[in-house]
Amino acid sequence: MTEIAALNRRDAQHFFDSGRSFVLGHAVRGYAAASVVGFRSYAAFAKKVGQLHRGQWVLYDNEHWSLTPVDEQRHPAKYMRKFAQLAHSHGLKVIETPARDLMSVPGADCVRQPGQTTDKAYLMCRIPQDARYADIYEIQAQADQPDTAGYTSFVKAARRKALDANSHLVLLAGLTSDRGGSPAQIFACWKATSKLVTGYWMNTNAGTSRAATKALTLIRQAGG
Repeated sequence: MTEIAALNRRDAQHFFDSGRSFVLGHAVRGYAAASVVGFRSYAAFAKKVGQLHRGQWVLYDNEHWSLTPVDEQRHPAKYMRKFAQLAHSHGLKVIETPARDLMSVPGADCVRQPGQTTDKAYLMCRIPQDARYADIYEIQAQADQPDTAGYTSFVKAARRKALDANSHLVLLAGLTSDRGGSPAQIFACWKATSKLVTGYWMNTNAGTSRAATKALTLIRQAGG
């Protein structure tokens, strides 16, 4: 967020000077965005939960990577439920953002079948329904960004399944400037899905923040 603010303060204020916005990590001085403490494993969260204050937002980002223990990768439904329930018992608010690549974990409860796309496997394995214990569920659709129609189709399907499991769940969709996507491409995915979700989680870094900022400018100018 600080990189975006340095490039375009107007965009930063528009998107992040609100209590309905989030920033991963520490709060940024001068902006109202709520800080979110991120965890890649339930085990790490369970060790720290007693140190967090009531009302704090916490995020569970379980993926097929070394940062999430293998047992948690293999049993995402179990650990998404445990994470949300432990957080709520301590008065915390929960964002869950399970990755699509969990369907590629050897020995997992549910895996991608031969000839099946990752998106279809994610939906068949009921990952959106498994997020029903959270307060906010982010649909990690950013890998589909190059294909606006595919991105939209995946967001629609995940949205339907998540809300069938919990009609009160707040939904976000993932966007990114980290995969080489152009501002126009990011904007097209936003425009196609902006009425389907409450908001978006933008992944960016210092090297791609210029593209992210240009995309945010387009979104702001379009009334987003």
